[in-house]
Amino acid sequence: MIKVFRAVLAIAILALAACSLTVPTGDFNIAVTTKTSADPLFGKGVDVTYTVNGAQGAPITLKRGTTYTFGVNSPGHPFYISTNADGGPGFPGEITAGVTNSRTEFGVLSYTPDNATTSPVYYNCGVHLDMGGMIILQ
Repeated sequence: MIKVFRAVLAIAILALAACSLTVPTGDFNIAVTTKTSADPLFGKGVDVTYTVNGAQGAPITLKRGTTYTFGVNSPGHPFYISTNADGGPGFPGEITAGVTNSRTEFGVLSYTPDNATTSPVYYNCGVHLDMGGMIILQ
């Protein structure tokens, strides 16, 4: 009986390992966590926020003409780049020029800021208000 249990357990572990997903990575790694007082938008909007490489609501500086990748792991929180500081339902101010894979919840978004885009822009959630942060374009 114990040998059968061990065999079934080993098969289950192998099946689980085969099904596991690798968390997307990029120049900036995006995840969702509960807001703390460290977040610039603490007390506003929902009680969760994006982290950028582990920092809540962190500002990002990008150079125009350079392509950047955002490894997004935020189920239920579609990530997008915007001219609107608040984000939220309907993807207000969504930037599509130079962006691939906008609105992703699990994947890699690429963004190449151009000279026509005014600074700052923002990274936001397309469902919830006040989850994102500022992107400064140089």
